[in-house]
Amino acid sequence: YLFCLLQRATVAYWQAEYAAAEADATALLGEAQRDGFPQYEVWALGTLGSVLLRRGAWAQARRQLDAAHALAQLDQAKTARIFVAGQRAWVALQQGERSTAQQLAEAALHEIRATAQTGHGALEGYFGVVTTYLELAADAAPAARRRELLQVVQQALPGLHRYARLVPIGTARAALCQARFAELQGHWPLALKWLRRALRAAQSHGLPYDQALAHLAIGRLASTAALPARERPEPRLHLDAAERLLARCGAVAERPR
Repeated sequence: YLFCLLQRATVAYWQAEYAAAEADATALLGEAQRDGFPQYEVWALGTLGSVLLRRGAWAQARRQLDAAHALAQLDQAKTARIFVAGQRAWVALQQGERSTAQQLAEAALHEIRATAQTGHGALEGYFGVVTTYLELAADAAPAARRRELLQVVQQALPGLHRYARLVPIGTARAALCQARFAELQGHWPLALKWLRRALRAAQSHGLPYDQALAHLAIGRLASTAALPARERPEPRLHLDAAERLLARCGAVAERPR
């Protein structure tokens, strides 16, 4: 029963049905606490924290993820630890705690490098780590610091793509990470190519939130980057599409302040 609750919450989460994911994760947490299954408590708290992240409730998300982290240290399941650790890094960055975010991302990356991923459980954690490094690099100074952070991303991306090929719901977000990496290097046409790939993947796998992120990134890139006129998308079309999808999901775009 606990496993079924977890799977149902996970499916709802990836389909951006956050109220359903929250309800199932809350039920899972109560059952796991009552019956003494801390491993399921970790997943329940992590899922609740992830839902709150989607809604932009950073402080509440941090509390749930911190609680999940404390329990995860008692468990040998590295997948759960990666899931929680990557999300903690990302929420710390959302709260403006750049140093803490990097420390958490480094710890999570160490776990990732020591673990062969096969199931979907660690996807969000992996994405949290890579995205944290990308956004730290985006605002990094001096240039040497930026290059150092991007080098970490460059080393992590092949593993992320391999993981996403095993778990296809991750292909859209992996493409988004690759696009952001290309953008930060000034390779704007390549970034646009990856963003279009991300959008197609999100649409084909029925992932509304990832579709919104792809539309948003395309709109922002088209508004600011020096793209050839024949390749430049219409920014407003994509920004409006992102706004509609986010409103439908009851979510916010996760970008550091």
